[in-house]
Amino acid sequence: MQETRIFKAVQADLPGNCLTSEYDYSVWINSSNFREIFGPSRPLSGRHNHVKISYGGKTIYRTVETTDGKSMDNDTVGLTYNSLCDLGCNPEELENVEVTIEPVSWCTYLLNQPLSAWSVAQKAALAIFIIGTVVSIVINFIFNIAVNLVFS
Repeated sequence: MQETRIFKAVQADLPGNCLTSEYDYSVWINSSNFREIFGPSRPLSGRHNHVKISYGGKTIYRTVETTDGKSMDNDTVGLTYNSLCDLGCNPEELENVEVTIEPVSWCTYLLNQPLSAWSVAQKAALAIFIIGTVVSIVINFIFNIAVNLVFS
């Protein structure tokens, strides 16, 4: 996986964006080497980039949204008010707050979302699939042993 990087945290207030609760699971990153760290942006690649953001022992997982680069300084990360509060930052006192950002896979991102972001039904379906796969492997293993004992 790519390396962990440190960015200065700012409150996201991007021009043209109404930062409502739908943006609470998003983050805006402005970095001169964004492609090197996080891969192509969504408009270029059609895929989402997911990151783990850590500060003071707390961790949140967010989806990277693109920024025009003019609304934020370089090597900054824009977080919504609620995201800053989730990290334990006071949004009014962001002078020297630096957060650690690490790219993560979509699977890691999904498994670390609260129930409101990823429904109970989806988690139950994944758990049933994993349990079913393990049980079928065990039954197949036992059946193969029994067949070998009978026919040997």
